Amino acid sequence: MRIEDWTPAGGGDSMRIDITHGRISAIEPMQMPSVGRPDRTVDAAGRLLLPGFVDAHAHVVEAGVEMLRCDMTGCSDADETLRAVAEFAGRNSSDWIIGRGWELAHLPAEVRSLNLIDSLTGAVPAYLNNANGHCAWVNSAALRIAGIDRATPDPAGGVVGRDVHGDPDGMLYESAMNLVADLLPTLSAVEKRAGLRAAESLLHSYGVTAWQEAIVGDYVPTTDVLDTLREGVRSGEVRSRVNGALWWPRGVGEEALDEVLAQRALAGEDPRFRCDAVKIMYDGTASSRTAATIAPYLDAKQPETFFTPAQLSRIVAAADGAGLDVHIHANGDRAVRDAVDAIAQLGPEMRRDRRHQIAHLNLVRDEEIRRMAALGVIAVVQPLWAHCSAKIVDHVLAGLAAGDAGRLYRFGSMAVAGVPLASSSDWPVSTPNPWPAMHTAVHRTAYGAEHEPLVADEGLGLFAALRAATAGGARALRREAEIGSIRAGAAADLVLLDRGWTELEEDIGGAVPDMTMIDGEVVFER
Repeated sequence: MRIEDWTPAGGGDSMRIDITHGRISAIEPMQMPSVGRPDRTVDAAGRLLLPGFVDAHAHVVEAGVEMLRCDMTGCSDADETLRAVAEFAGRNSSDWIIGRGWELAHLPAEVRSLNLIDSLTGAVPAYLNNANGHCAWVNSAALRIAGIDRATPDPAGGVVGRDVHGDPDGMLYESAMNLVADLLPTLSAVEKRAGLRAAESLLHSYGVTAWQEAIVGDYVPTTDVLDTLREGVRSGEVRSRVNGALWWPRGVGEEALDEVLAQRALAGEDPRFRCDAVKIMYDGTASSRTAATIAPYLDAKQPETFFTPAQLSRIVAAADGAGLDVHIHANGDRAVRDAVDAIAQLGPEMRRDRRHQIAHLNLVRDEEIRRMAALGVIAVVQPLWAHCSAKIVDHVLAGLAAGDAGRLYRFGSMAVAGVPLASSSDWPVSTPNPWPAMHTAVHRTAYGAEHEPLVADEGLGLFAALRAATAGGARALRREAEIGSIRAGAAADLVLLDRGWTELEEDIGGAVPDMTMIDGEVVFER
């Protein structure tokens, strides 16, 4: 295949690229004489050609499964959300109503109630996961089946929501979710594979050709996907390149290493599917005020982490010693500090090409930014979240201590300091479409919205945002030798955009791919 007259990122002269046996074999200026007759020539007509996008933190199988259930991720307000639940309940024929994607900003406590979910779902037990995956709304039927009543104690690492009388109010937070989630019908291999197919098809339409599955293991049923991914890749059904972050059981110390290594061995050695990292969930989220912050929240809460700092250090040392990268979920600045401490204690001895990562980084101090840069710790960020959404304003900014608001999503400061950035979506928490996220990374506003930027000086330049979404993600996945850049010898995982560089600068969030290729084969075309 040959693609002619395409614009490189950053603008410049029109180029021509040849693809042979799935690899980029030549890149030349258009004015040079062409050699040979390819089997197919694509006239890019000045459009931008980019490396395939890499989502460095997503729950793709889970997202695909949720697409086939009661999917509330596209709902823009309370009315749409409640209508989606009611309509799904009306056509549901299974023993449970299971869904995901409602937002706290759309259903605040004064709207959300046990009576409301009961009126929508009736006698069929219902389990509706919040968009961020850290709390769930369940109905009375589900509470009865789980035996949850006013006498039920809060489990370690979780909270059962209660009304003013002390009775369960239908909300389950963090590990309390498992009181009901563990009772859900077993998710079949067929359902998981169907979800994976649906999700990968959507990713290709957005130009995403590789991702890191952010939890592979027995956290919740939709994350127990090692076999799903391995068999999907092995059969050729999955075309993308996938890395899995193996779940480190929450609350279990370094003794879990043998179990993690056994899972890694089961993953096999297929070059398209590898498990090089472990996922360690260290704290919660700022929106639910379970992120571990240095300064207390305004309501005086100081949440505990899921491991002690000493436990985290031992786990990181054990994983690193076994040749695994760590992928640590840390939202609050105290959690980020502890994560950096744990990585820093490894020291230079037994130095290897480490790719340790901290994901989310809602709040981060200057000191940790400097240390991450010095240590080469990769910041896996979600650019789409860095704007004044209702969630940020009502559930994050409203609860933070004075001074913390200016330290939200510090992409610009990290880039200037030299912290390696890798972009991600955390799908299904938010859309995997990288283009609205790219707009937010640059402008610190939501695409199409009119509001003040969120900490405007933390924006990235467009080229830096593109690099984080391509080369940065490829490095996090240890795949920079094959993907993430356009160069001779690299795999032809490419995205032909619907516009050139100048048009992209004028309208980032509205960009769409006209074509997506993996190994030079078209997997999506408009």
